[in-house]
Amino acid sequence: MRFNYSLILLAMLSYDSHATPIGWRGEAVIASRNGAPAICLPQNATEAFPISRVVLSESYVNTSLKWILALKGNFKPVTLKPGECFKFGDIPDGYELDKDSNISTLQKNRTYSFTIDRVNDSEHYNYFYSSAFCIEGNINNGYKYFQYIRLKDGSTIIPACDSKSKREARPWEK
Repeated sequence: MRFNYSLILLAMLSYDSHATPIGWRGEAVIASRNGAPAICLPQNATEAFPISRVVLSESYVNTSLKWILALKGNFKPVTLKPGECFKFGDIPDGYELDKDSNISTLQKNRTYSFTIDRVNDSEHYNYFYSSAFCIEGNINNGYKYFQYIRLKDGSTIIPACDSKSKREARPWEK
């Protein structure tokens, strides 16, 4: 009896998640909620996700600005179901802003990383969802959040508002 390895490969590629040296990583979805960026579980997530920590930080810089929210001990975590989101700036009961948080507003043409960590238990250790996004728009027409899209081949679709590409562009291209 021959075993068909292509079926295993197909099954592995059908869900966008990755085991990493530091745990399990799923690709989050970035959305806008009441004008602010939100990190969302994908619709095809297989289970609810109790949040232990939320981190939003600036990318491409040595000393990044960051917003870190952590669950306090003995409090019930916010639990996202597939398709549900957690909005930047929200501080639910039982969570506290980390003392190292140094960002309260986001700026356009900057790139940010948004991550939610799962409460660890016997079946889930160091599980997290993460994604990167950048911002375009203005105060009058509103801001739009553009997610970096990771493709199955390992490449990434980078939005036009990417801050690294803006810094490296020639002056007449900015």
